[in-house]
Amino acid sequence: MLDRWIHTQTTIAAAFETAARNLTKRRPEILRAAFALPTEEPGKDGSFTLRDMLVSETEVEQVELRVNIGAAMSTDDQVRLSVEWQPRTTTDAYSSLDGQLELSVDSSGATLLSLDASYRVPPATHRPTVIM
Repeated sequence: MLDRWIHTQTTIAAAFETAARNLTKRRPEILRAAFALPTEEPGKDGSFTLRDMLVSETEVEQVELRVNIGAAMSTDDQVRLSVEWQPRTTTDAYSSLDGQLELSVDSSGATLLSLDASYRVPPATHRPTVIM
């Protein structure tokens, strides 16, 4: 397997305090909605399973990912959450991911949302890396 790294960052249209409060208090609800896939209720550890259907010309494959979002670690101008997922089914479409979601404020006062993560590419799926 190959390890790949991603970094993506976007400015969000919300005050840092509002975004931090929502991300901290409503993180399972918000993050499940962000995936736009059916999910189960979170387990006692806060993790949940995403289900997706992959359709190709020859087959339909159901994929399950176990997603775990860690507790928020906050300072006055930053919130960090660990994010990881593991495929529960063998698939080339999804690989394991381990990373950090960070909410912060830049020097101009804008609220930024960043994801830094590494993921494992299964051997049969070595595709070009897309960096956003």
